[in-house]
Amino acid sequence: MKKCKFLSAAVAGVMAAAMALTGCTNGNGSTEGAKNTMFPGTSEANSLTINIGPEPQSMNSTITTDTVGINALLHVKDGLLMKDSTDKPQPATAEKYEVSEDGLTWTFHLRKDAVWEDGKPVTSHDFKFGWMKVLDPEVASTYSYMLYYIKGAKEYNLKKGSEDDVAIVCPDDKTLIVTLAGPCTFFDSLVSYPTYYPVREDEWGKDYATEANKMHYNGMFTLAKWVHNDRMVFEKNDKYYAADKCKLDKFTGLMLIDSSAAINAFKSGELDMVGLSTGDQVKEMEATYPGVQIDAYADGSSFCLMFNYEDKIFQNINIRKALSKALDRTSYINNIKKDKSVVTYHWTPGWLLADGKKFSEVWNEPLFKDADVEGAKADWEKGCKELGIPANTEIEFLTDDSEQAKVTAEYIQGCMAKAGINVSIRQLPFQQRIESQTKGEYQFSLYAWGPDYNDPQTFLELWETGTGNNKARYSNPAYDEAMQVIRGSADSAERLEAMVKAEQILAEDFAIAPFFNRENAYVVSSKVNNIIRTPFQDWSLREASCN
Repeated sequence: MKKCKFLSAAVAGVMAAAMALTGCTNGNGSTEGAKNTMFPGTSEANSLTINIGPEPQSMNSTITTDTVGINALLHVKDGLLMKDSTDKPQPATAEKYEVSEDGLTWTFHLRKDAVWEDGKPVTSHDFKFGWMKVLDPEVASTYSYMLYYIKGAKEYNLKKGSEDDVAIVCPDDKTLIVTLAGPCTFFDSLVSYPTYYPVREDEWGKDYATEANKMHYNGMFTLAKWVHNDRMVFEKNDKYYAADKCKLDKFTGLMLIDSSAAINAFKSGELDMVGLSTGDQVKEMEATYPGVQIDAYADGSSFCLMFNYEDKIFQNINIRKALSKALDRTSYINNIKKDKSVVTYHWTPGWLLADGKKFSEVWNEPLFKDADVEGAKADWEKGCKELGIPANTEIEFLTDDSEQAKVTAEYIQGCMAKAGINVSIRQLPFQQRIESQTKGEYQFSLYAWGPDYNDPQTFLELWETGTGNNKARYSNPAYDEAMQVIRGSADSAERLEAMVKAEQILAEDFAIAPFFNRENAYVVSSKVNNIIRTPFQDWSLREASCN
């Protein structure tokens, strides 16, 4: 998610805001009870208030990719399956399912007591309708490739096949049969993701999911109020099949972009949890409140500098090499973030499992060293000469308008300046920044992606030619061939070899400049229990309660 996922599943500009999603966790990612008695939290009983960051890109599950929208959807809708606190898919709208011996046919049986908030039954047709909208070329979902595992789905989405050939069958209202194009051992995880959520045909239209009353809900909560760019209020859904397991009456998500403002809101009792986006904020909290319990978790996000391949200057490999080499990753972690985030020279996080093996156990060594200023200078000058442009040519860095984004942008600008690379900064509000990246109206930018499922493919498929979230417009036939093997092979060794090859191609092309893997620090009020925080669920209140 995210998918971000990105969340998400998965966007860099939410950097400060995503860190403001909090909870005090134990080893498995859920809160363990009241610890910070100096912060009693908000006063309303059975209610929590958190900071969700900027306005979500969308609440439409067929197109949403940003972390804020994905996290909100996890609470108001249920998929066929739903991830538990350990990220294992469990029965949700589907009470059971079977998989054929060849792994290609998945049959889901929906529970009879699954209804929407208005009492209308949730049917297999709702799932098929939602999935087909993701694949509909007219909808132009950037996440359409998430359904390419289904037989006929890719062909239909790319206008090379018929809608009727997509292998999703509803023999009755409570049975959904899906035939896959090839083996996919993590399909149970995929159908737990918001892109696979149901959508009612009678609610679909141009205004769908634009307001709280413009969509229906089959999840544990409903979105009762949505004040754009201010807050979202979620209330317990009494029609939910497992409503008795919901311990909160409601929760509110404020949209505070500035991390300092969020911390002040937490201190004054307006928030029940807050993120600490830098090591300095952690130290300040510890100094001001001795004995405060501060926790952290790795959210699975991988950050990189992303280059726009539609811009001629970034079609030159020496230009891309220069920016990769000029970036001082270690200094950024030590002097700017000052937390437990980790420098990386790879795009795919090493903890992801490739058919049971950690990807870091098999990947190749990096091709360059950190902060190679002289090497960056030489590559930049060579690239400029090849392009026939002066060495003082200015390039533009696109970022968000938050304070943390500005600090990061200025740091990157400083790294480039040391190598003789002239960088200007353009700041845009969160949604406008995403739109600019999607339209290709930028030169280079910070980009982040979080995992949607536990397989390196969730990161590697991002850079396949034509993929909706490939905002770099990167394309390499050899990379695409490796992705075909990764997606289609039933041989674990063959898949793993192709994954290593794909990662290596990214490195040899200097396709992106890997930066760091993020870890979030946070603090929680004494009233909070059982907030789930994992790389696949940035925050979840489905098991939360109040003291």
